[in-house]
Amino acid sequence: MKKAKKKSVKTFSKEPVATIGIDLAKNSVHVFGVDAQGEVVFSRKLARKALSQFIAQQPACRIAMEACSGAGQSHQHISGYC
Repeated sequence: MKKAKKKSVKTFSKEPVATIGIDLAKNSVHVFGVDAQGEVVFSRKLARKALSQFIAQQPACRIAMEACSGAGQSHQHISGYC
């Protein structure tokens, strides 16, 4: 018999978000937030068009984005919320 794999339960910090990281892809983005100690607060995949609205709902914090050709355009969209 095969052993059943244990499902890992993701636990997230309850502390406020200090930094939001954004990984840009062609049609979607992966957004994750960490607290001041580097513990994950949230992690989710969003459609690119939903990014601005999502960032507008977050508390003021540092935003880190990968350096790529799409980063400049994304920066223009979200810089008004910072």
